[in-house]
Amino acid sequence: LAIYFDFDLHLATEIATALKRQAGHDERMQARSLISSRMAPAMTDVLQRLLHALRHPQELAILGPGLLRELHYRILVGPQGGSLMAALRRNGTTDRIVQSLTLIRERYKEGLSVPELAATAGMSVPSYHVGFKRLTGNTPIQYLKALRLHEARLMIARRQGTLAVIAAEVGYASAAQFSRDFKRHFHRTPTEEAHWMREHLGEPPQA
Repeated sequence: LAIYFDFDLHLATEIATALKRQAGHDERMQARSLISSRMAPAMTDVLQRLLHALRHPQELAILGPGLLRELHYRILVGPQGGSLMAALRRNGTTDRIVQSLTLIRERYKEGLSVPELAATAGMSVPSYHVGFKRLTGNTPIQYLKALRLHEARLMIARRQGTLAVIAAEVGYASAAQFSRDFKRHFHRTPTEEAHWMREHLGEPPQA
């Protein structure tokens, strides 16, 4: 039996940066080539919870991101972590871009500009743009838009207001533009998404 999943470089870099700030983390971990290692009980536990969530759409929608984050953490602090941390450190701009990603998550409702984000990272706009896309696979504006849309989708799942209210809450000045972007990203309009969630997920959990 094997389990395959895509390793999220951005998420791993964010966690690695947080680990570096922790005094108790051993930065002397030696990087080794690819090895086979025994699965720790903590890793087994998170994998079992993730597999269980995959069978329940509502659990997956709400718990999935946290479980994937925990899984990446377990990998980085496990026997394979040294090699992965070394690979993540090779890009000297990674930490600065990750810091700007934190700013985007904290202020995604605002009208952040690329020059402002580049200045936060201490980089020129062209260098920031190239480094950002290399790390995340998206331009800064694409990343910001996707974050807003995913936050809106979660609010729709929880039925936190009308679609117009949700659009404004995640930073859209135009509900019509929000609907167009939502359909382009998820291949369903916000209204269709709300109907789909009501049909397949039932009542939302209490916020």
